[in-house]
Amino acid sequence: MSELKVKPFKKPDPYIILTVGKKQQKTKIKKHTIDPIWEEGFSLLVSNPENDSLIISILDKHTDVKIDHLTYNIRNLFDKPGLQVSKEEFELSTSGTIILSFQLRILTNELFEDVTSESDSEEDLIRHDSIRSNISTKTGTYI
Repeated sequence: MSELKVKPFKKPDPYIILTVGKKQQKTKIKKHTIDPIWEEGFSLLVSNPENDSLIISILDKHTDVKIDHLTYNIRNLFDKPGLQVSKEEFELSTSGTIILSFQLRILTNELFEDVTSESDSEEDLIRHDSIRSNISTKTGTYI
């Protein structure tokens, strides 16, 4: 992330709130820096990828004042290879940039066969697809 725009002589303790719909996740706080680096991963359920946006709000811990923000329309991922961006630079609304990596994963309601059988040899247990360990009963998308 490039330098955040803040008051002179005072370095903020920035953190980020990621929002999709009514769901939010919060990063750890970085102490006394105008050039923070977060290397954290989050999963957010996206109910409607055609219309939902990922809102990234950068705030200062001391004042809870919004330093800057970015709104990314999730439907833009449909045009990206693998429905993902990797280390892509985005302009923040006020000043500076942020480098992000994220991926859209499509979940569907499917009936899963019981993989336990009379013979549980390695040949019988073939992984057909990458499936999250926490299976949701809702149809949705993770970002």
